Amino acid sequence: MLNQIVTILLLVILLSSQSVNANSSTTFISVEKSLERLSSLSFDGRKPGSTGHKKAQQYITSVFNSNSKGPTSTIFHSFTYKKQFKTKEGTNLLFKKIGNITPDKFIVITAHYDHLGKKGSNVYLGADDNASGTAVLLGLQQYFNNKQTKHSIIFVAIDAEEDDLAGSRALLKSGIINPSQVLLNLNLDMIAHGYKQKYLYVNKTSSNQILKQVLQKYHRIKDNVELKQKRYLNNDRNSIIKGRIDLTRASDHYEFAKVGIPYLFITGDNHKYYHKPEDSFEKINLKFYQNVFASIKSIVTIIDNEF
Repeated sequence: MLNQIVTILLLVILLSSQSVNANSSTTFISVEKSLERLSSLSFDGRKPGSTGHKKAQQYITSVFNSNSKGPTSTIFHSFTYKKQFKTKEGTNLLFKKIGNITPDKFIVITAHYDHLGKKGSNVYLGADDNASGTAVLLGLQQYFNNKQTKHSIIFVAIDAEEDDLAGSRALLKSGIINPSQVLLNLNLDMIAHGYKQKYLYVNKTSSNQILKQVLQKYHRIKDNVELKQKRYLNNDRNSIIKGRIDLTRASDHYEFAKVGIPYLFITGDNHKYYHKPEDSFEKINLKFYQNVFASIKSIVTIIDNEF
């Protein structure tokens, strides 16, 4: 009888493990699909105001809403900004997942979905920059919307990052997000290549002790992609940008930092495909990218537990 009970328990554990692995695999299939779609020719490089940019908005909205439980759906934040003496329009897309213990405290996860569009006959596909971050954002929304979390999570597909961080700046001025309720901004930008598919870079609010604990716990998990802390990034010699980049100001997390919100920024090298038409889906190592997605799921879980 005891042997039968042990056998049944082992079978339950095995089936549960298989179910978790199947769910994780299914989620990454969705992430891979989103990456391929967002960086396809039909999206025309996702330049704000273009037809391809509108298609990207529609795609992100459809994914957010398809993963929704109950009445919750995508929040549209439209804004205007100036560029070269012209008024431009942008749209941030938000989805809020309510926490189970402290729902009035938020983790805000961001990734910009805009890119450079077309220049002459060239389409700047922007697979790594930043379809990679946007696709992972959508995968995180799918994954965590089916989980209980301590805190609420706001998933934000940011617009007009390429235009001097206009989208994140407008969002924080809009009142949609109350900075006093935000525990952390996790910003994802150019995460598919890392450094030669070996590791990623991380930049954070240096004074935040909880973030130090988060990274310590993260690195104790054997299979997680290594996150190397970095302030300044040297460019690939073939990159269009010369000199080094200050990662504290390099993407949308900078606008969160300016209003006192702690941040964790995950990124990779400014490689030879950066801001070039060759930044395509075909250039991405999907095995490394899958490990990146699993690792970012891991760090979000740790953040939710530690704060």
